[in-house]
Amino acid sequence: MSQVPMNSSRAEGGAFRIASAGHACFAAAMIWLGVMGLATGSFVQVWQPVPKWVPAREALAYLCAFISLASGIGLIWRCTAAVAARVLFASLMVWLLALRLPNLFFQTPLVLVAWTFGSTAVMVAAAWVLYVRFAGDRDRQRLGLLADDRGVRIARALYGLSLVPFCHLTSACGCRGAGTAAAARQPA
Repeated sequence: MSQVPMNSSRAEGGAFRIASAGHACFAAAMIWLGVMGLATGSFVQVWQPVPKWVPAREALAYLCAFISLASGIGLIWRCTAAVAARVLFASLMVWLLALRLPNLFFQTPLVLVAWTFGSTAVMVAAAWVLYVRFAGDRDRQRLGLLADDRGVRIARALYGLSLVPFCHLTSACGCRGAGTAAAARQPA
């Protein structure tokens, strides 16, 4: 029987690929969101509110749940982590730009709208960092800014800006230090 060296692609093909504890937690959260969405057949709280004008809302709810579940599982496996991160980053970015960003300009109360924008932006930032981590040379050449170290810096800035609504609401509710403690844990 032949031995497969640990650095060969065959040995790495089906192995788990967990880059960090944050990666594992994010994958688990996406799996959980997917399971909950498929079980209820509606948008889980993270995706709410979805405007009434959105066509095929029920189909979109199932699509969001499927993307969450499949991408969460895909983030765990070495052979699918890059594709899963790419799909998750793209779908979350579309969700942020199409359904959350316009609300900042047209809906009130602004603090609650900013909260939903911020929660989606946190997930976009996490998916973006994982996408850059798993991006290959082809992605880096084609997408440049989105798939290299500059992308990580932009994702970190997006993450930091998305904490503003959380910090504002925690201070308004009398939770002193909660927002600043979360911001202080971020690497420079």
